[in-house]
Amino acid sequence: MCSSDLPSTMTGRVLVTGAGGWIGGRLEETLRASGTSVVGAGHNHENSLELRLLDDVRALVADVRPDVVFHLGGTSRLAELLRDPASGNQNVVQPAVNVLEALASLGSGTRLVLVSPAEVYGRVGRVPTDEASPLVPVDLYASARAAVEYMSRGYAARGVDVRIARVFWCVGPGQGRGTLLGDAAWSAANGTTLRIGDPELRRDVVDVRDVVAGLVRTAEHAAPGTATNLCSGRAWRVGDLLDAVGVRWEVDTSLARPTDVPILLGSPARAEALGWQRRHPVEETLRALRPRDP
Repeated sequence: MCSSDLPSTMTGRVLVTGAGGWIGGRLEETLRASGTSVVGAGHNHENSLELRLLDDVRALVADVRPDVVFHLGGTSRLAELLRDPASGNQNVVQPAVNVLEALASLGSGTRLVLVSPAEVYGRVGRVPTDEASPLVPVDLYASARAAVEYMSRGYAARGVDVRIARVFWCVGPGQGRGTLLGDAAWSAANGTTLRIGDPELRRDVVDVRDVVAGLVRTAEHAAPGTATNLCSGRAWRVGDLLDAVGVRWEVDTSLARPTDVPILLGSPARAEALGWQRRHPVEETLRALRPRDP
């Protein structure tokens, strides 16, 4: 990741939670390369942080005294919540509330960017979906993330400047297993067949490097208390996405979930009004995930 993906160096001190994850790590790396003063923390990171422990979060925030916090911590996998429904509170809601509490205690007017998935929209009635659309999540993971959004509103009166970035399907370099396209890239590279539930689902896809730039734009230019879609404004058929990655796939109807939303398609108009420009066409990103010829 090069610093040219960001419009400028962010001013002040930045804290990234969930920096041990794919998007969080990419954000930390990009900010550092651009000359921003940044501290990353989370599981699988050199700065280990247990977000479920309020005292630990408070201690880190008090030590860093950030001007901006990007919160990407907490589980991002529906499968984990299906195995253990209570983990939605423990691994999604509680970490976010701890960050909000820590910032409220700091009382410094720190800007907080909460990163939320597009699935919070659920089966919304209109597409492309803009940020004024109601949140009607239909699965446990999206419901937990929507709960975080609603709870964050109560912290504005305590001086926490919250902005929300709703990220649609993210794809790009370094994507690991555990997501459909990450699994597809692995299967393509290893010559195995990927089984999927429904190839007719349609998803709005955006490059991770553009997502990182969009998070920074949200932190710097979005109005307090608002949400911003980071999306492409184009819905891809899942089967076509897999074909673009170059993986062999087959349908296994037992993998289809009743909570699967037929289409997730966002409007990027608000992000574009903030000056966000997508620099990485999804077609090129998908081709880059294809295995290279020996």
